Amino acid sequence: MAKVVSPATQEVAQTTPEVVKVTKAVVALINELAEVRSAYNSAKARVEELRQAIFAVVGKADLTLIHHNIEVGRVKEQTKMVVDTAFLKKHYPEAYQASLAPQTQHNISAVTRRA
Repeated sequence: MAKVVSPATQEVAQTTPEVVKVTKAVVALINELAEVRSAYNSAKARVEELRQAIFAVVGKADLTLIHHNIEVGRVKEQTKMVVDTAFLKKHYPEAYQASLAPQTQHNISAVTRRA
């Protein structure tokens, strides 16, 4: 469903989606997208598991990891600045509201078909 956002009130109104007939090739693309997305999510979860397993052994300090006198990896702490939106919303609600901006996204989701 498409969403229409009113900047003045930040209200979201639902609209009825248009129906479009597609070819078998588009259905194949949607199915492949769903498969790739699933593989991506699994890989992303596995990456985090591996990171946590490595940190459990070596820690999170700045390190160079050596095996048989060969460098195999590095652990380096990095800090990036981000806006604490919860703090902003709580302590400066007017600034928080004034800084909100609509961001349009176009998502594709595969529909599970039941036999």
